Amino acid sequence: MDNDKQKNVNLMDLFILLLKYKGLILSVVFLGTAALSTYSMLHYRGQTTVADPLNPSGMYYSECIIEPDGVSADVLKATFMSRDLTRRVFETNSLMPVIKDVLLYEADKTKTQEAPLQLNEIQVRLSKQLGFKNEKGIITLTFISPSGEYPARMLNYYLKASSDVFREGVLSGIENRKRALSRQLQYETDPVLKARMSDRIIYFVEVAQKTKDAPYYGFTVIDPPTPPMMQTDPKQRSGKTHPNYVMIVVLFMLASFMLAVFLAFCIEKLRKAKREDPERFEQLKKYLHLRAK
Repeated sequence: MDNDKQKNVNLMDLFILLLKYKGLILSVVFLGTAALSTYSMLHYRGQTTVADPLNPSGMYYSECIIEPDGVSADVLKATFMSRDLTRRVFETNSLMPVIKDVLLYEADKTKTQEAPLQLNEIQVRLSKQLGFKNEKGIITLTFISPSGEYPARMLNYYLKASSDVFREGVLSGIENRKRALSRQLQYETDPVLKARMSDRIIYFVEVAQKTKDAPYYGFTVIDPPTPPMMQTDPKQRSGKTHPNYVMIVVLFMLASFMLAVFLAFCIEKLRKAKREDPERFEQLKKYLHLRAK
């Protein structure tokens, strides 16, 4: 019973002590947190990543995921990375007025960017900005651009253009077969064979219609182009990550609070020693001097 009473008294004394020096405690916590915030703001101000249209470390990019359907991954890669497909994308979507917002420029800034670009150079540059990555039959397409408006749009252009290439090839083959069957049907006299040829022609018509109605042909879009995201250069980061400011401030506030409580105990102990034991207090003051003997 006495032990419980003594614990209650000790807790009450501690609470009274905290209230007594609340001004000191709050001041230490506030000043310490303010000093840390000021240092962090000044120290990390120049380390923010800024998008630079002439610097590939600050590019926008978008990506999508597709799966081959009826064609091999190698054929898909050859089609997407071909300059003919890039030319089709460029001409079909009339990109010349906005080409300077789409293309990445050379890292050498001494080269003029006002000179007119040839179609061949545009094809080469656009092909380089399109990324193709195949992992176990799942293909990730990526397009980078200095403007956040165009990465997802360019991927959609490439998806549609490549789909049209495969679709046109299939439709051309179907049309040739239909013509060959139609010519044979004109000269065929056997009713059974004529019925079979007619059914075959109807089948090709249905296949052609399904091919035209499919949103994409030659592949399936698993994940459509993402909204534009900022691409940073891993070499510039050098493995460094931005500090967790919230966690740092919370831990610093806790450390400041503990330091302030310790100071409050020290002050209270010194005042008590000054009242109850003046000799030891004077001795303590003596040894606090740097040149005390």
